[in-house]
Order: sequence, then structure tokens, then C-alpha cells
Amino acid sequence: MVNDHTERRFEISSKANQFIQSLPVKLRQQIKKAVDCLIRGDVHHLDIKSLSPYPHEYRLRVGKI
Repeated sequence: MVNDHTERRFEISSKANQFIQSLPVKLRQQIKKAVDCLIRGDVHHLDIKSLSPYPHEYRLRVGKI
């Protein structure tokens, strides 16, 4: 068994956080669920892509958000 001790860092900008807070409750819950999966490393079903000019930064899409 291999232990993956890679540290993950997640940052949500204040502007993004304000946007998320402005969304309907159901969509906020979907975003929270997706971020929880991301933290756990359960990413196989998530829509994640790297940002081309920033090779170590990614975006997570939830629905149209």
C-alpha cells in the first residue's frame, strides 16, 4: 500500500467566495460536495482542468459554475 502524503492547498478568493454565497442554496451545496470530494482525493467524477498559463493551478466546474 502506498501512502500519498502530497499536501493539497485550496484557496478560494474573497471575490469567488462572495459569488458562491450569492448562489441558490442547492447550488452552494453541490459546490460544497464537489470541494469535499476534492479534499478527500475522490476526483475521478469531477470536472477538473489545469489552467494553461498556471500549470499547478486548476479549475473545478460544478454545473455551469
